[in-house]
Amino acid sequence: MIETLIGLLGGALAAGVVYYAKKFGVALFIQNYGTVIEKTYEIIDPIAGKLLNQYSGSEFQSAVKLAVARVADSNLDESDVVEITNYVIAQFNPELAASKVLDLTTEEGKAAIQLMENVKKLRDGATFEELFAVALSAKALI
Repeated sequence: MIETLIGLLGGALAAGVVYYAKKFGVALFIQNYGTVIEKTYEIIDPIAGKLLNQYSGSEFQSAVKLAVARVADSNLDESDVVEITNYVIAQFNPELAASKVLDLTTEEGKAAIQLMENVKKLRDGATFEELFAVALSAKALI
């Protein structure tokens, strides 16, 4: 009986440690990449409906990855870009995105139009690597 209680207490303690470690990890991730994430949403949100209606899920994911690369310039390595892309897609809210308006006078608006052109180029046969290199070479938005 005591062994069972000790086992349950140990399991509960381990679960608590894992929960708080994950929570701390997300907070640290947001602290490090919050600006990149925010700017990525500023580019993606106004054109998300068009992206989702015209392109497949993998093309949408490529668009988000290109947006992250465009925002951050060459300040991130590819593993960071992938991690941020996965986070942005997981947290994406289509209803919130639908309320955003494309403003072509801002750098983010211009980047959104460029992103739409790049996603079309993907469909037309350009390689992701070519477009990713272009996104990295563009001036950072942060």
